[in-house]
Parts: sequence; C-alpha cells; structure tokens
Amino acid sequence: MLHICHDWMALAPPPTTVALSLSAEDSLVAFDTGHLRQLLYNLLNNGQRYRRDCADSLRVSTHSSLTGTTTLVVWSDGAPIEPTIEKHLFEPFFSSESRSSGLGLYICRELCTRHGAMIRYERQSAALPELAQGNAFIVQFRRAASPAHPQQTDLIHQA
Repeated sequence: MLHICHDWMALAPPPTTVALSLSAEDSLVAFDTGHLRQLLYNLLNNGQRYRRDCADSLRVSTHSSLTGTTTLVVWSDGAPIEPTIEKHLFEPFFSSESRSSGLGLYICRELCTRHGAMIRYERQSAALPELAQGNAFIVQFRRAASPAHPQQTDLIHQA
C-alpha cells in the first residue's frame, strides 16, 4: 500500500501530499496487486480532484479488526456529495463533471466485487485533532485463506 501511494504521489499533479496511517501492514488480503493499484489510484485521483488545497486534506489509512477484516479508507476534505449524486456514485458513466468518464468508481466497485471486497461511501470526520468533515471511500477486504497462491493474494504492505 505504501509503495502504491508513493508511486501515485510521484505521478499526480501538485499538490500531491497524502497523509498515511497504515496500521494493517501485515494483513493478508485476497486482491490482485495490479487491481489494488488501480483501485487506490482511482480513489486517490477522486480525492485529489475534490479536496481543498491545504495540508492533510487527503488521507489514506488501513487497519485490521480482531476478526481479521482489513479496511482501507481514502478520505478527502472535499464538500459533501449531494444526495442526488451519492445514490449514483458507483454506476457506470455517471459523473457530475463533463471532463470525467464516470467509470472510476464503477471500476473500483467491480474490482472489489471480483475479489470479494466491499466498497462504500460515507461522510465522516477525519482523525484527531481537527475533526474536519470529509468524504471517505471505505474498502473492506476479504481475508486471504492462505498465501498458497501469491498471484491472487498480496500483503498490503508489499502491494
């Protein structure tokens, strides 16, 4: 996950600062590395497009629960998504902007479905200290059964 974020920052237009809080580095999830890269790039591109221009306005975090579920959150401090737009977020070719293909979040949902993960949107507060409101895209990964098939399961920190 760390490598993907650094790669994205090297390619993205300025400002490209992303606050990282990766506490699920040893989690084994069932997700293809290339697909994980595409998922994270799409979510970061959206966050970058709609965030404010200030420090810590784009964040990526991971954590694992006691049950073994690994969660990825891409958060930005952008304006709330209107309810009429929110209900269509993951539909193909839906976009609130003319310059967008409307496929980014649809592709994210399809990749998650393919790998047994779930993705959703929430309006939520950032971590302390400022508790700013923002848009969070949350991915809950399916735990990998075993590392027997490395092409199908990846350690998040190696992705």
